[in-house]
Formats: sequence, structure tokens, C-alpha cells
Amino acid sequence: MREPPARTTRRNRIVVLLILLAAALAALKIDHRVWPMELFAQAVAEHFQRPNIAWKTASPAAEGMSARALDAMRRELARHGTSALLVVRGGRLVYEWYPLRIGPNQRHYTAALAKAVIGSMALLAALTEGRLRLDDPAWKYIPRWKNDPVRSRIRIRDLAFHTSGLADVD
Repeated sequence: MREPPARTTRRNRIVVLLILLAAALAALKIDHRVWPMELFAQAVAEHFQRPNIAWKTASPAAEGMSARALDAMRRELARHGTSALLVVRGGRLVYEWYPLRIGPNQRHYTAALAKAVIGSMALLAALTEGRLRLDDPAWKYIPRWKNDPVRSRIRIRDLAFHTSGLADVD
């Protein structure tokens, strides 16, 4: 069996991460469409606020990682305007970086990004565990779509890549 091109594999991982992020925010059960964004951001911040958490730490080398590679990653991310980089391995914080004027207590408004990331992570886990395939018909998991002339042709891949043709409210 031929391996998929690296760019396809990377894209699939990104999609899975985005879907998993979406699922996490959905778990908050907050309807962001009816709240002013400021109130929504405050509710999310209060829900996740955990003051004075002290991570266990370890050096990158102690966790089998290269400090030099992490520094290179930080420089590349900084070039693109990233506002934080934390690397956790084995339950220990092994690398932490923030640019000027930003720190560990800075709140970041991410809007709906979490839904996409958590949803993507969930999809990746399901794919990795063999619980579903990208080419599975969606009706296999949503039985009421089986006899629908449009929805019966939609695959998991179409949903993951937002190419199903369904409107946002479907």
C-alpha cells in the first residue's frame, strides 16, 4: 500500500486537530451566537481559570527532546507572530516562551478556534484507532442520512474538509 503524500497527511492531522478543538468548545454548552463577544470571552475565561497552577518542569534533554530544535521552532513561530509556545511532555513543562508584553497569565481570545482543534483531535484519534475512515459514508454514523439523496453521498472526508456542500445551519 502506498503512503499518502506528506502534505496530505499533514493536512489530515490539521483537520483532525481543528475538529477536536470544535468539540471541546461545544462541551462548554455556551451559545456564542446570542452573547456579545465580550461576555462570551469572560464566560470562557472564568470556566477555565485555574489560578496558581505550578507545572512540574523538566529539561528538554530529560524528556528526550532537543533544546536546540525547540529554540529553532520558537524562532520560526515568533517570525509568524505566535504569542506563546509551551511544550509539555510526560506531564512536565519542558519549554516555555512568550514574546514581550505577553506572559503566562495573559488571556487570549480564541473565539471558535478551540472547537476546530478539539474536533480535529477527536477525528484523528478515531482514525488512528480505526473506528472510522475518511472515506466512510457519513450516514454510517448518522443513519437518518442514509435515504437522503444529497446527504447519503457525503463522506467523513467531506465533513472534515468542509466540502460536504451543506449550509452552516444543516
